[in-house]
Amino acid sequence: MQHEVAARFFAAVREEAERQQLISDDHFTVDGSLLEAWASLKSFQPVNDQDDDQPGAGPPTGRNPEVNWHGQPRSNATHRSTTDPEARLARKRKVTTAKLSYLGHVLMKNRNGLVLEVELTPATGYAEREAALELLRRHRQGRSV
Repeated sequence: MQHEVAARFFAAVREEAERQQLISDDHFTVDGSLLEAWASLKSFQPVNDQDDDQPGAGPPTGRNPEVNWHGQPRSNATHRSTTDPEARLARKRKVTTAKLSYLGHVLMKNRNGLVLEVELTPATGYAEREAALELLRRHRQGRSV
């Protein structure tokens, strides 16, 4: 997707839907899905242990050392991934394992299932609500991603 192929395709589909009058200003659904980041939990290190001024800073290459994290508290406030700093530790429910993740959001037209807007955000406790408002605002302004 290096050359914006997906964004151009999405825009072309939306333009055709508008031309065929399939889009209106009522009956929407906004949904968010947790998307696992391509970063290992072993990269989730205390912020104080990272040196951001050094190029290539992060865990040593080669085999990862064995780490027993049982009983050690880790949170987004105190830790960050060395390989994907924007990924956040998140889980769907309290009974599932937390993973480094993002949230993908979709604004959809209920009557025909047409995707009108999309957004990818860090997985925070408020991201879904904030993204829903942003998606609706963009839709009302008539501009897509």
